Amino acid sequence: MKRCWSAGPVLAFWLLLLSTTPVPANGTRLPVQLVVDEWLVKDGLPPGGIRAIVQTPDGYLWLASSGGLVRFDGVRFSPSQELQKALGREMVVASALLLTRDGALWVAGNGFLARLQDGQCSVFKGEIVISCLEESADGSIWVGLNWAGLRRFEDGRFIDYPSVTGHIRTIHEDRQGNVWLGGIWDGLYRLDSKGLAGYTARDGLLDPHINALWEDRTGNLWVATRRGLNRFRDGKFVPVGIPGAVTSLWEDRKGVLWVGRAPGSVSRVAGGKIEPVPEIELLDNDINCLYEDREGSIWVGTSDGLSRLRNSKFRLYTTREGLAHNKAAGIIEGDDGTIWVFSDGGGLSAIKDGKIRVFTTRDGLASSFGGSLFQSRDGSVWAGTANGLSRIRNGRITSFSTGLLAHRYVSA
Repeated sequence: MKRCWSAGPVLAFWLLLLSTTPVPANGTRLPVQLVVDEWLVKDGLPPGGIRAIVQTPDGYLWLASSGGLVRFDGVRFSPSQELQKALGREMVVASALLLTRDGALWVAGNGFLARLQDGQCSVFKGEIVISCLEESADGSIWVGLNWAGLRRFEDGRFIDYPSVTGHIRTIHEDRQGNVWLGGIWDGLYRLDSKGLAGYTARDGLLDPHINALWEDRTGNLWVATRRGLNRFRDGKFVPVGIPGAVTSLWEDRKGVLWVGRAPGSVSRVAGGKIEPVPEIELLDNDINCLYEDREGSIWVGTSDGLSRLRNSKFRLYTTREGLAHNKAAGIIEGDDGTIWVFSDGGGLSAIKDGKIRVFTTRDGLASSFGGSLFQSRDGSVWAGTANGLSRIRNGRITSFSTGLLAHRYVSA
């Protein structure tokens, strides 16, 4: 005989996931619950906010901030001694990071571009302030500058592109070799063998202030602007239903596009649907960057901290997922794997294979108030209610409220 797990008057309940993501009765896949870990300056994070995040082949996470370049091992934040030594100063403002195909970590900042690999650091200095980096198919590096246009770094030297001016905030080289440049107030540009072409509101661009670019696995180019998100495909810009400033983009290994917004919220775009991430809605600062690590966790760099979103082993069930009521008073697992939940005031819920079926007085339950549950040897589930005892067997309910019972309220 299986007895009830006494849950008490809690708001909803958590269930340990053993395999696949549950699917509710309407067939819509439930959103994955996320656990949020957060690090602030008091935890050792450098001040000034996180501007870029990269994970190197050795597993370390590297963070670029106005407080310098920092390595994070999951516990401690350690400033890059190699970079400080190579530059000859402790105070280093790091504005951009890039992990190239050969495993080297490139870091850029005010007046320098540096390459770190195998404990060695090579620094290339210049009268430049670098805002973004992108590796080209030929191994050279595109360098976006603050109010000074575009350069390419190749064979230890910078090559200027005088046709590109203004503040280049983000760069992306697509599969066809086109180089897309997003600027501040200057709109979106495409650089190819024919020259430079610009895109503005007349082409469907939502705003000329471009914060981020991302090409997904199907060839869509996503454009994050100050006034929303555009998708560019087949020569057309299509607005996506995310209003306000979009500050950062990242497509994870499952093809879900993560969208950072200002102020302080994150959304997911997949299968034509947009879903907010409520676990991160409480942040009150800008999302500067997003990054997925090898374990599938999403890292969020903000203007005053670092957060990690990771899948929980637990699933939260509430009325939104189909539970009878959020006040779970009793829980039991049946022999067939069904999870039975008595919600005091809502009735009885049966959860199996991610689907939820609710039993109330309309189905023959003695009362929707109660909480005591147990299973007898014949597989029947018994529910003690405020108006007697109910037996559920093969989907049918038989209730006993008078005659055999001395009192109608059954609590155990």
